[in-house]
Amino acid sequence: MKRDSGSTLIELIVVIVILGILAVVAAPKFLNIQKDARIASLKGAKGALTSAFSMFSAKVDMPNSKIITKQLGGTSVRFLKINGQEIRINDIDNFPLILLPLYAGDSKDKALKDIQALADIDLSYDAKSNEGKADFNLVVTGDGGFYIFPKTDRFWSDKGEIKQCSLEYIPATTFNHQTSHFELHLSDC
Repeated sequence: MKRDSGSTLIELIVVIVILGILAVVAAPKFLNIQKDARIASLKGAKGALTSAFSMFSAKVDMPNSKIITKQLGGTSVRFLKINGQEIRINDIDNFPLILLPLYAGDSKDKALKDIQALADIDLSYDAKSNEGKADFNLVVTGDGGFYIFPKTDRFWSDKGEIKQCSLEYIPATTFNHQTSHFELHLSDC
């Protein structure tokens, strides 16, 4: 009686070839995990912010809401105080306008604090320094809107590059004839 005490060289080569083929087929899927994670985090942020901004609009419409009115360049501007932050109200659809500091008493990170008062989101202004301390970075557009994009190891050089993997808030204006909304940009995540 003959006993086999191991694998033959041919069996070993067949196993190595099969493992090589599996590695080549599976590697691209594993390389896209970071991209999938960035896309999922932006979709989650969109859901959270859409809900928070809709609740803000509903609260403005409530008869017992405490609306603060201030004068800005001869124009009355309305604010709603949420979690200690006075957040400007868009007169077109009662959604929030996220603006840079308007008054002398406003801090330089007012936009950041306004968003964080509306939704519990880990957000910072680290886009240019590329430190990536928070889960998301913020760029304010100046018209009441903003971009949020995930932390990354890449340096973001301009808004065009940021827009390729971001969540954009577009407030309603008299020029765009639409309601305030969020848009996902996922072409280069």
